[in-house]
This record gives sequence, structure tokens and C-alpha cells, in this order.
Amino acid sequence: TIEWSHDLLEADEAELFASLGVFAGGCKQDDAEAVCAASAEALERLVDRSLLQRDDRRYWMLETIREYAVERLEAGGGAEDLRRRHAARFAALAEEASAALWESVQGPNRASWLERLETDYANLRSALAWSDRSDPELALRIAVGLLEFWLSRCHFEEGLTWVERAIAGSPDAESSLRARALHSAAFLALGRGDAERCSALGEESLALYRSLGDREGIGRTAHLLGQAAIALGQRDRALAYADESLRLARELGHVRGLIVSLRELGALTAADGDQDRANELLDESE
Repeated sequence: TIEWSHDLLEADEAELFASLGVFAGGCKQDDAEAVCAASAEALERLVDRSLLQRDDRRYWMLETIREYAVERLEAGGGAEDLRRRHAARFAALAEEASAALWESVQGPNRASWLERLETDYANLRSALAWSDRSDPELALRIAVGLLEFWLSRCHFEEGLTWVERAIAGSPDAESSLRARALHSAAFLALGRGDAERCSALGEESLALYRSLGDREGIGRTAHLLGQAAIALGQRDRALAYADESLRLARELGHVRGLIVSLRELGALTAADGDQDRANELLDESE
């Protein structure tokens, strides 16, 4: 039945139908335009032929129809170029979301970005899988971009697996990207309860950030290492890292970094019995 409907398509419609198989879980119109050069009119023609579904926000295929589209895509050639464009498109989404999520502690913008990543998670996974085989540095960019999403959804094991695979596959990645990837892996390791692994990865990340003079990266990673030190019972080390991360957050005027550093240092100060100082720090974090 699918083949009968497919055989009724014009050549350009058949080509578009096959190319849309690259999307896992559907796509927005602008994604189809960017990856497949699809016009709104061409997409609607496929909807009219019941080969494509549409709601107010997205286009998608029933899974059996998508499987047929993927078969046509692989048979027709050009699949690798299309998958590369697809991966680049969703790498850009992951990176844009990462920047927005780091800046926002909470609120509607954070919620909307997390929802967008959730909606396109099948596409992001597909982009990761292709990049892991064909473009490891692109996989590294996607994996780093998904850190906040993985943390918010408690996907610690999956996230750590992807990030560590990408790190291993990209030994020549630029230092700034490698530093971020190591930081991401450290954060995910801590999330799954492995403070020792977090500490090892975090120290490697911190050394790269220091060599780059990246004060924001130093501050983020110092905060993370402070948390790992707390988990490992290393009080003095935790205090040193908490002090450093708080100082850098103040210098940079970074609101989120300031909040988390104040809370960490406040908790440590309270544990030492200085409740007045702890209250000052925690009140400031509010």
C-alpha cells in the first residue's frame, strides 16, 4: 500500500519523501527546509497523500512509512550528505539550547528549551549516532550541548556514555571544546554518584581551562570539584574550590555561578559551625 502511494508521486516529491526519512520523531517546518530544502507547499502535498502527518507545530511519519522512506533514501544515494546536514542542524540546536540553559536558573525560558530538546531527542540521538561513526568532533559538540538536558532529566548514564565516547573519538579536538567535554563528563559522573571519577575528569578539565585563561570555565569546574570533594569527605579541598568559584562568579557577574557558589560555601560554613556566616551567604544566594 505504501509503495502504491509512493509510485503516484512526482520525481521531486519522491525525493523529498525519501529525504524526510532522516528525521527521527518528526521535525518542524524550518528543520525540513534547512536539511531537505523542503517548501511548505511540497510538504503539504505529501500530507495530502497521507505519507506525512502534520499538527500545528510538526511534521512526522508513521513509523512503517518512515522505514520505507529510509529504504528509499539509502537506495537513492546521497544519504550521507543528508545525514551530515541533519547532524549539523541538531548540533546547532544543542549548542543554542546549552547557552540558554546555562544562563537561566529557572523560569519559562528554561522550561521551553528543555521541552524543545525533549521533543527532538530522537533526532538528537540519531545525530549523535551518525556523528559517532562519521564525525566524532561533531558528536562531541552535540554531547556537550546536551549536558543541561541530561542533568535535568537524570540521564546520567546515557549522557556519560555519549560524552566519553566522543572524547575518546576526538583526541585532536580544540582545547576549549575538550575542556567543556571533560567538565560535562565530570558533572554526569557526579550525577550518577561517582565522585572519584568526577574528580579525575574535573581536574583534567580545570587544567585545560587554566591553560586557556578561561575564567568562566575555571569557576564552573572549581564549583564542580568542590562538590566532588564534599562527597569524598575532603573538607579543605572543598572550601578552597568553593572560595575560588565564588570569587570568579563575583568578578564575572555571573548570576547562576554566584548562586550555586554561595549555596555551596554556605553549606560548608554551616557544617563548620559558623551559622551566622552561613546565613549571610545563603541569604545572598536568594
